[in-house]
Amino acid sequence: GRYLCGRMAVVAAVTAYKPRHVGRRPCPTNARNTPGCPCGTKLLPSRMPYLLPSCNQTRSQNTRLTVHLSGGPFEGASARNPLRFDVRTRTWSNARGANFSEVAEGLWVAERPFVWTGIDVGSRAVLVRLGDGSGWIHSPIEPDPLTVQGVKDLLGDGRGLEHIVVPNTEHDKWPADWLREFPGATTYGPPKVKENKPEKKVQIAIENDVPPKSWQGELELAYFGMAPFFQEAVYFHKPTKVLMAADFVWNWNKKGVPMGTRVFAELMDFPYKPVYSAVLVQDKASWETQLEKVLAWEAEILIPCHGDIIEGKGKVRSFLMNFF
Repeated sequence: GRYLCGRMAVVAAVTAYKPRHVGRRPCPTNARNTPGCPCGTKLLPSRMPYLLPSCNQTRSQNTRLTVHLSGGPFEGASARNPLRFDVRTRTWSNARGANFSEVAEGLWVAERPFVWTGIDVGSRAVLVRLGDGSGWIHSPIEPDPLTVQGVKDLLGDGRGLEHIVVPNTEHDKWPADWLREFPGATTYGPPKVKENKPEKKVQIAIENDVPPKSWQGELELAYFGMAPFFQEAVYFHKPTKVLMAADFVWNWNKKGVPMGTRVFAELMDFPYKPVYSAVLVQDKASWETQLEKVLAWEAEILIPCHGDIIEGKGKVRSFLMNFF
């Protein structure tokens, strides 16, 4: 009890801490080839670097960089290119200041800060262009104008965003807002969100492993509803072999992140995770069956909402086995 109280005291202290804003500065000509921004801008020192300095360096139409900090390739191009750098404030969870970044063909991520009790735990939405040209978004983030325009630009002349997926009972903040931006779309989510939170505008409940007909052949899912307060569906995009999860797994890098994030990640690993696995999962047999299904997909990329993306079939499988 004293040990846990001590940990919670640290969380309370970190929550009360207000990070110093770092701000923005031009790219210095003498900072080339220095770790930090792609152009070489040095990172300004900060006791708690929520905000990383961005630069005003322009990039040519042909610039293409492969960056693994956020899981995939980025492109710098014209003002309407949704994959360009430095259009957003750079934070630890979006180190390049990108609006969207490409992970696989027809699949992109949008990485944003997500502040919970004063701590930036990071968040990530996944946008997929399905074979019929329609758009599908997992764990939607705030649909600010820049994000909405990025979705429209990425989907191009296709059918637009038609599927808004709330993955679990926690990541349910924005579906109604997305539906206002894309009124022709359909929203999906856990039964508890649909039944208990009508203001979220979830139209179709995901309560088993059967995907809607419009997804079949491209997306599979495994429904985890074995805990009394928590329901989540994990999704697998077959063409790209990408596995998407909200709070089913997390992969925070505890180095180079704010202190509050690091403490939060430690508490999620212990005591939350062992308590969840040992106590809150009531139907252990069903849980194990669903885990085996997820492993059988043999995903090559794992995209969690929180933490680093994992690439490589062997690495994904090893991570999942060790996590559980």
